[in-house]
Amino acid sequence: MKKLVLLIFVSLIIAQISAQTTKLAFLNADKILQEMPETKAAEAEITKLNKEYSDYIIQLRNEYSQKLNFLQQNKDSVSSFILEQKIDELKIIEQKISDFQQKAQSDLLKKSEELYAPAKKKLFEAIEVVRKEKGYSEVLNSSTGLILASDGKNNIEEDVRKKLNLR
Repeated sequence: MKKLVLLIFVSLIIAQISAQTTKLAFLNADKILQEMPETKAAEAEITKLNKEYSDYIIQLRNEYSQKLNFLQQNKDSVSSFILEQKIDELKIIEQKISDFQQKAQSDLLKKSEELYAPAKKKLFEAIEVVRKEKGYSEVLNSSTGLILASDGKNNIEEDVRKKLNLR
């Protein structure tokens, strides 16, 4: 009797699991994101900021080179005190370059996240609308490698593009 109850219980669980089938869809979210006008505007601003930071680093390196050249050309004709001061100046510039590079990289990352956030939000909202319209329970991003095999039937990329007015 216990075996029969256990068998019925297991059968009910299997039937329950079978009834709750997951309907999956996929798309290449990164590809769509790159095509969005908001992303292109964000990229332009990040490129501009990166150039500004690069120009400043070049300016610091030029200052370093000039001081180093002066030091090399005049090392025999200046006092040891001045020589030490010039070496200290070089060390300060080296540290300034290093600190600036770290802070610039951090700032670029922060600014990038800030600028891309509206486009990502818009994309995810469009994905959610299409997911609900099509009755999918899950949407996978094929650009992250989460899909190992697919027949291509559940690709909602074109539907999301339409929601975003792309192409």
